[in-house]
Amino acid sequence: MFLNTDQYVSASKALVESQFAAVNALTDIAVQGTEKVVILFMAIGKASAKDTMAAANNLLAEKHPQAFVSLATACAKPNTE
Repeated sequence: MFLNTDQYVSASKALVESQFAAVNALTDIAVQGTEKVVILFMAIGKASAKDTMAAANNLLAEKHPQAFVSLATACAKPNTE
């Protein structure tokens, strides 16, 4: 099949280089996907924290106990569904 060792070494080297290139390309795709997921989770976390702080501020601003309870109930409903 191979006439000499140089051909065998050359073919083996080409195969290893192509495999490294494929692994490198797949790793780049995986890293890009991971970056997108992390950015998405951070945006979700920021939005959730912002909503929680707004609800807490609204609860703390209430002066009447009945209004506080009704607001607390309204704030808890979206989280239970």
